[in-house]
Amino acid sequence: MKVNIVTTCKQNCGISTYSDYLFKELKKKINIHIIENVEENFSQIAEKAKQADIVHVQFEPGSFGSTLMLKGTSIPEFYKKLSQPKKAKIVTTIHEMNESKILGAKSFFVHIFQKIINSHVLQNSDLIIVHSRKIESFAKKYAK
Repeated sequence: MKVNIVTTCKQNCGISTYSDYLFKELKKKINIHIIENVEENFSQIAEKAKQADIVHVQFEPGSFGSTLMLKGTSIPEFYKKLSQPKKAKIVTTIHEMNESKILGAKSFFVHIFQKIINSHVLQNSDLIIVHSRKIESFAKKYAK
């Protein structure tokens, strides 16, 4: 079995540290590789990652591109490419989800954008891992 982990690397952050520990332990038992999420070409990252039996995505919206106040602008592109054609099982560990804190007229459009982004993650993942009840209940709003 081959597993690819899509994650941020070489950054001073919790996701990078979590991924490093996970990788070191799994490496003792399975064929595993890290595909670095470098915020460049998300289609290429997905194409490379899906050449495995399982793809484990360490998910935080801001690591998938941003435009203005919108985090995760490349998530639809990434998950679409990752899941078509369906080859690998997709496991997503959600460290954070988009949640609008914007008020006023813009909040409606931001909320719709975030709902679309979050639904791409949840609908294209075979398994979701969360680290808190808050993210679990938030994710259930967008899940099938």
